[in-house]
Amino acid sequence: MLFFLVLLLVIFWSCASLTGFEEARTVGVGNHGISPSVNAVVVNNFFSDDDEFFYPNLDIKYRYGLTENLDLGVRASSTFNLGAFAKARLWDSEDGTIAIGGGLEFASTLGTSLETHLPLFFSYYPNDNITFNFSPRLIGLYVLDFTDEERFTYLGANTGLLIGKGNTRVGFDLGFYNSVSGSRSYLFTAGVGLKFKIVPRRD
Repeated sequence: MLFFLVLLLVIFWSCASLTGFEEARTVGVGNHGISPSVNAVVVNNFFSDDDEFFYPNLDIKYRYGLTENLDLGVRASSTFNLGAFAKARLWDSEDGTIAIGGGLEFASTLGTSLETHLPLFFSYYPNDNITFNFSPRLIGLYVLDFTDEERFTYLGANTGLLIGKGNTRVGFDLGFYNSVSGSRSYLFTAGVGLKFKIVPRRD
C-alpha cells in the first residue's frame, strides 16, 4: 500500500511544489501578488532505474506584503497540493541591480504528506524590463500512511526570468532536483506563468 501511496504523492507533490517564478524582492507593504502558472514535471528513477513519469500541473500563488520586506502567501495546485509560505527580502545592492531573499514553506497533499521547503532567492535586474532569478532549495518530504512512513530529501534549484515592466510580467522557469536521501531519483520541471502585482488605492 505504501508503494502506491508514495507513487501517487510523487505525481501530485512534485509538480506542485517545484514551481518557481519567485524573485528576491517582495511586493511591498499592503500590496498583493497573484502568480498563475502552467508547468510540466518529469520524475526519473524513483522506484527503478528505468521508470519515468510525466504530468502537467496548474499552480496559483497569492501573496500579501505584510511589511516592506516580508510577504506571506498561500499556494494551490491542480494536483491537490496546498501550501503556505513566507518570503523575506534580505539585501539589495546600492545600484538596485541585485537582490537576495530567503523563505520558508510548508505544504501538504491531501493530508497524507508534509513538505518543508527552505529556499534562497537571488535576482539580477539589468533593466526595468527583465529579471533573472536563481533559487536553490532544500526540500524535505514526509509521507505517512496507516502502516508505514517514508522520508525523502531533495536538493536543487529553479532558474528563470521575468519579462515585463510595471505590475504585469511573464515568467519562464526551469528546475532540477536530485535526491540526497539514498535513492537516485531526480525531478525536472519547466513552466510558463504570469505575475500580477496589485496596488490598492490609498486615499
